[in-house]
Amino acid sequence: MANAPMWILTYMFLTFGLIDSPSQSAIILNLSTMGCSIPAGVLVARKTGLEARKIVLTLTLLSYILFALFLTFIGFRGKMIEETASLTGFFIGSTVGSKLWEKHQPKLSF
Repeated sequence: MANAPMWILTYMFLTFGLIDSPSQSAIILNLSTMGCSIPAGVLVARKTGLEARKIVLTLTLLSYILFALFLTFIGFRGKMIEETASLTGFFIGSTVGSKLWEKHQPKLSF
């Protein structure tokens, strides 16, 4: 869920040559990965019922690894700012998504 829209977006940017500078691509990658990770964080939190910290670490690392593998296969070699921007975007997005679901859940008290 977090990666499929990013794969399409990145491939379109590379195909049409819309990325001019590393800082521009870093901003696009950061905002896009954040936007794609929010619904992924909500869905994983809803399905698993785990606490937010476990979801965030797992979802961030797995999403980043898949995204890095995809970028390697299509031949995109980004600078360090682009790599950290996508990792940060996955982290922030999954944190927001899992916290949103955690706040949405009713508290059970006995």
